Amino acid sequence: MIRFACPTCGKSIKIADEYAVRRGKCPGCQTPVTVPAAAPPADVEPATAEAEPAHAAAESEAATIEVQRTKPDKKPPPVELGDLWWGKLCGGIFMLGLAVWLYNELSHLESDGGSFRIWWGIALAYKLGGKWGAVGLIGGFGIIFVLWGIKQFKTGKE
Repeated sequence: MIRFACPTCGKSIKIADEYAVRRGKCPGCQTPVTVPAAAPPADVEPATAEAEPAHAAAESEAATIEVQRTKPDKKPPPVELGDLWWGKLCGGIFMLGLAVWLYNELSHLESDGGSFRIWWGIALAYKLGGKWGAVGLIGGFGIIFVLWGIKQFKTGKE
């Protein structure tokens, strides 16, 4: 049997050796406690054998603890696609490719003339900064996503 005191309320707790290093609640204050490791068995001397009946009374006063078993097969919470490092990396590479395509397309339109419909944010960037403004907007977001994906990959966050 393992005997220990609750670190919060000081209540004496006894529990079977098989529950060593598991978590449970103190029966006195309901605070989560970790059962300490079982002590190695000591050699019993004849003098201590006589002292056991007095110690048995103290054992009966000690409380027992309920141990909550943890399930090792718990499934992790589902991961959103936007949380994956490779999703950010691939999205950033796609945006960089889109920026190259847009630069090429705008270069042809400026030399040959013509127009095409595009998202208002890119059109505003083109009006304010020319083709470099529009390409910089998309390319900037592409670089941010690539770096964000690389950072998540290096830190090990999925």
